[in-house]
Parts: sequence; C-alpha cells; structure tokens
Amino acid sequence: MNFKLYNFTPDSIEVPLSQVLRYMGCPADAGEEMTSLALRAIGGFKPDYKACCRMAEVVTTDDGAFIGTLFAPGRDIAKNLENCQRAVVFAATVGLDCDRQKTRAAVTSQAMALALDAAGSAAAEALCDRLCQDWKNEFKKIGLFLRPRFSPGYGDMPLDFQKPLLEYLDAGRCIGVTLTNGMLMTPTKTVTAIAGLGGAGCERDGECRGCGKADCIFKLT
Repeated sequence: MNFKLYNFTPDSIEVPLSQVLRYMGCPADAGEEMTSLALRAIGGFKPDYKACCRMAEVVTTDDGAFIGTLFAPGRDIAKNLENCQRAVVFAATVGLDCDRQKTRAAVTSQAMALALDAAGSAAAEALCDRLCQDWKNEFKKIGLFLRPRFSPGYGDMPLDFQKPLLEYLDAGRCIGVTLTNGMLMTPTKTVTAIAGLGGAGCERDGECRGCGKADCIFKLT
C-alpha cells in the first residue's frame, strides 16, 4: 500500500449521535428538542466519503521525522513515530455537500446549520476511525501496530504543515481537498493526519485527545 484511494458509501460509516451532540455543545443526555435536531441533521446529511493515503519509510530526527520525502516538523511527531518502520500519511473528507447543506440551512434555521456542522465534524472523525481500524486490522497480521493518528496543529507540529502534507498526497487532484491562504481546508470537514506503524502500538480505539490513559508512552507530553 504505497498509495491508495478510498470511497465509502454513506451507509457504511456510522455517525454517532453522542458525538454530534458533543460538537453541538450539548451533554450526552441532552433534552428531546436538541436530540431530535441532531437526529434530523444525521438523517438529512449527505456525505461523499473519500480518502487518500501514502505509506513510506520513517526516519526520525531530533526535531521531526522524514516520511519518505515528506519532512514532518516537531519533537512531538518524532516521539510519536519513534521506532516506527513506516507511517501512513492520509487525508479524509466528507465532501463539499456538507458545506453547501449548512449554508442553505443557515438561511432559515441557524440551529439546523449548527447541527449539520456538528454532523459533518462527527462524520469526518468517524471516517478517520474507520480507516485507522481497517489499517490496524490489516497490519497487525504482519506484526505491525498502528500508533495514534497525529494531525497538523497537534503538539508542536505547525498548522501550516497542512500545505506540504496535501501536496505530498496530491489531495487536490485525488479527492478534491485544497487549502486556502488562511490554512483552512476545503471541504471544511476534512482531516489530515499521520499514523505510525511499529513493533509496538496503541491497543485502544480513537486518538490521544479522547484517551484518558495518562502513562501511555505514545501520548503527547
């Protein structure tokens, strides 16, 4: 898997109600009105799930890591990829329709626009979780373990690393993801990340920000 494109049908990715409510700023036991709004947003949401990834060998340095010809700056990503033989660099998006739906909804209902925005965020995370789980299962068969995914803006990795990462993936041509001058990705519900593959890794689902394990050797300091 040096380079690969993915397309998922809308019904193949579950968008969790609890995560939509969280992005809406609501507690898990939100009232009937907000729960109904979130469910309507999930039901009316029209994702176009796409992703692309490139796998390459890893060489870490004191201030970053080379993944093939791509240099990822920062001591935190170097720590995350320590002792990894390879890493997967990827971009995943739910597509432009999410942005268009939110814009149209805002004309008549700011509440529905908020719910659709939350559904898009939850869907992007669910897509990344699905990809990482598939890779975890695939590479575990050959003795490699997937590290928690690490995105530009995490730790000391600068947000403007989005540009070389997207160029490395040719994401504009492959899945229609571009970058504005303000370092915002279009479509907005897009995630880019790096996930290391090594002889040891994280056995927990999800990623570091959602993990409560304080003594994990892979966790950011």
